[in-house]
Amino acid sequence: MNYHYQLLIDEVDRLVEQHGDDVAQFSWSYIKTMVHAHAQYFQEEGESLAEAEARVWSDWEYVFSLEEEDFLDPHLFMLKGLVDLYKYAAPSFAEFHFWLEVAFLQARGMTRSDAMHNHYAFLELQGGYERFYGEPDPRYSLKKKVHGSTRRKPSLRILQGGLFS
Repeated sequence: MNYHYQLLIDEVDRLVEQHGDDVAQFSWSYIKTMVHAHAQYFQEEGESLAEAEARVWSDWEYVFSLEEEDFLDPHLFMLKGLVDLYKYAAPSFAEFHFWLEVAFLQARGMTRSDAMHNHYAFLELQGGYERFYGEPDPRYSLKKKVHGSTRRKPSLRILQGGLFS
């Protein structure tokens, strides 16, 4: 399996470190520990632990797309509890879901910038970030706060002793 789960873990680690409260940090640590234990338990004969972890992290991603009636497999049912924990422990569901989608795309082989671009393209097809998540995009809000608008304003620079606008 070619699922780069460490990129997923690194992305969510970064998110939780920057924006997570104590509950989010504890929950994410618990999720990582349980996925690792799950991989050890369900490791198939001849499969390395890294391969088993890749499979279980991939299954954890898959569980996000399932409906309640789809959880007949005990393996997926157990992962559903970890999915629910991620959802309920996130201080901002929109922000944590956005970055989780970016992390999933990275785990499937995209670069971080391509994953962000791809997810924004998906959101545009859905009517935009705010319509999809029900909250304003914090990256857009921050850009507006810092710059006052999305248009670039002229500025003065000194280059080799001269002024240019």
